[in-house]
Amino acid sequence: MANACPHMLLEPSLGRALPLMKKQVKVRVSCSKSGLRDFDPYIGCGLCHPLPIEFQGDPR
Repeated sequence: MANACPHMLLEPSLGRALPLMKKQVKVRVSCSKSGLRDFDPYIGCGLCHPLPIEFQGDPR
């Protein structure tokens, strides 16, 4: 609900770190428009909606 971009795809998976531990849900995020993967889903990939300067990389 934090980011309603129609191009964002969420891929859930269920697994365990060790055999006796509880199962954990992990979610991978990707963008169908830019092809980027594993970005912060609350912010987005930055292609459809430009990122504010605070979230962009080092300007050097």
